Amino acid sequence: MTIRPINQITIQDDEQYAYSVSPYEMANALGNVIAILQEYTFTRMDDNSEPQPYKLYKTKEGNWYEIHSSAPSLENNILRKLKTAIDMQETPVEI
Repeated sequence: MTIRPINQITIQDDEQYAYSVSPYEMANALGNVIAILQEYTFTRMDDNSEPQPYKLYKTKEGNWYEIHSSAPSLENNILRKLKTAIDMQETPVEI
């Protein structure tokens, strides 16, 4: 398993997050691997608050996968902004 180095990203509200990306094997109830996703682990870079990691999962096709879908609305807003920022960062710019 290869873990990429920690990166940084800034979302719309000028909040900065450190994040890392690693492979994640999703298994069914029998323990058989049914998909390999990219797991993004984000931590807000703010000295004033206790670190709270956020995890997002993305398919190789570029679709986001919700594993923990019962997040509060404030957290959903943050996750949406993180997804948008990552998509913008990973999308090649056409000239």
